[in-house]
Amino acid sequence: MKIIMLETKQGSPNGIRVETYYKNEEYDIPESLGNVFIKIKVAEKAKITDVADGIKKAKKVIEPEYDKKVVKPDYDKKKKGK
Repeated sequence: MKIIMLETKQGSPNGIRVETYYKNEEYDIPESLGNVFIKIKVAEKAKITDVADGIKKAKKVIEPEYDKKVVKPDYDKKKKGK
């Protein structure tokens, strides 16, 4: 389960090891621990975004759009100016 912490808290993902989960960070933790954090209101379920949508957004950032207008030189103006 993916969660985003609303407060910094400690918890045990496996009942043996205790870890610190920091405020505003996203974690992928066991569902049992995630449900406890959500119930005591120190975390909320992370919003899952569509992978394809994320790829489209990344391509827009990486691949700039160029102006496709073709500019042709006007040779008549150059001849008149000389």
